[in-house]
Amino acid sequence: MKSYQKIFVLLLLFLLNAAYADVIQMNNGDIHLGRANVTNPESIEIETFGKKIYVQQKDIRSIEADITSVESTHVEVILPDDSILRGRIKNYDDEIGLFLKTSFGEITIPAAGVKQIYDTNQRTHYYGDMFMVSLTGGYYFPFSNLGSNFDADFLAGLTCETNLRVVRGLAVGVHGIFLPMDYTPSEHVTYRGYGMMGRISYRYGDLRFSSLMVINRIIPFAGIEAGGMYITVKDKRDTAPLDVRNELSAAGTVFIGADVIVWRGIALRLEGGMLSLYQSSLYPAFFYSGGINYVF
Repeated sequence: MKSYQKIFVLLLLFLLNAAYADVIQMNNGDIHLGRANVTNPESIEIETFGKKIYVQQKDIRSIEADITSVESTHVEVILPDDSILRGRIKNYDDEIGLFLKTSFGEITIPAAGVKQIYDTNQRTHYYGDMFMVSLTGGYYFPFSNLGSNFDADFLAGLTCETNLRVVRGLAVGVHGIFLPMDYTPSEHVTYRGYGMMGRISYRYGDLRFSSLMVINRIIPFAGIEAGGMYITVKDKRDTAPLDVRNELSAAGTVFIGADVIVWRGIALRLEGGMLSLYQSSLYPAFFYSGGINYVF
C-alpha cells in the first residue's frame, strides 16, 4: 500500500471512530472521550485512550454521542509531566491521540500523552474561583465580661482567601479587622482594636447546580478564625497613670454566612457569628456584617 493510501485509511478510521465516540462530561469539569459502558446502577466504565476508568453515574453531567458537543468548549489538557496545554478540542482518536486547536495553531497530542482533560469554566463553577477578596462592615454586640464595660459599636474588615481545590469547598486566608470599642464607664477613655486572624472555611457549592434562579446564586459557608488583637487605649482623665497604653490579646471568631452572586466575579457577602478576645478570661461579642466579595 502506498504512503498516501495509508494516510487516507488512517484518516478514515479516525473520522469513523470519532463519529461514534462518547463524550462524557463530569460535574467537576472533567471530560472523558471514549466508550461509555454501564457496569451497574451506580457506575459506568469508560474506555479512553487505551485504558479503562470507572466513574459514578451521580457525578456525570452529560453523555453525548458527538464530539461537536465540546468543540466550542475551552479546555485544559494535563500532560504526564503535569504541564498544561489550553485550547479547544477539534477531534480525537483512541490510538492516534487528541487534536487540539490552540492559540499558536493545531497540534496533535499522542494518546499516551493525555493525562486529563477538563472544561475550565465548569471546573471553576464546581470548585469556585481560586482567589477571593471581601470588604465588609457591620456591628458587634458585647455580652458577658465584654458587655459589662463596652457598648455595641461598628466594625470593618478585609478578608483575602484562596480555594484549596484538593478538597472541594475548603478555603483558607487572612482577615484584618478594625474594632472601635465604646468604653461605657468613661467618655474620656478611648479603645481601638486592630486584629489579624488566620481563617479557614468550608463553602457549600452544590446549590450552584440548582434549577432555581435565586438558589443557584447562593454559596453558604462556615468557619473559624484565630489570631491576635492589638488594642490601643488613650486615657485623658487627670488621674490616669498613662495617657496611652497598648496591649495584645488573643482573638478568634466562629462564623456562618453566604455569598450571593450578583454578577460574574462579584457577590454580596453576609456574615455573622461570635467574636472573642482572651486575656485573663474570655470577652465575647456577637457580630453581623455585610459587604462585597470579589472573586478571580
